[in-house]
Amino acid sequence: MQNLQSKTSKAVANTRPAKAAVHLEGKIEQAQRWIDNPTMDDSGVGQAAIRGLVAEGRRLANALPASQRSDLLGKCEEVEHLMAQLAELAARGEGDSPQARAVAQQLQDTLKVRL
Repeated sequence: MQNLQSKTSKAVANTRPAKAAVHLEGKIEQAQRWIDNPTMDDSGVGQAAIRGLVAEGRRLANALPASQRSDLLGKCEEVEHLMAQLAELAARGEGDSPQARAVAQQLQDTLKVRL
């Protein structure tokens, strides 16, 4: 049943147009779609959305006191690292592997902490 839900979600995600979001809410949605299905060819929109979220996080971090700034900047680094790992796994054809699913879950959890 879970496999059917996963395949249905992927099919729905594949039907949505691949156009870069401008607003934060759209970036979050695009990032989530890519994290849920890193093997989908979305023309890099999902990764671009994550990079946009990270850029926004860095911009916000610069306005915070030093103690909070370092924490948020560390989360931004972690998100970039996890995104690169997931992208590499997908590029090697391992986007549906247990390792990729674990990285995707970790990436999703890291993004949720700050969003």
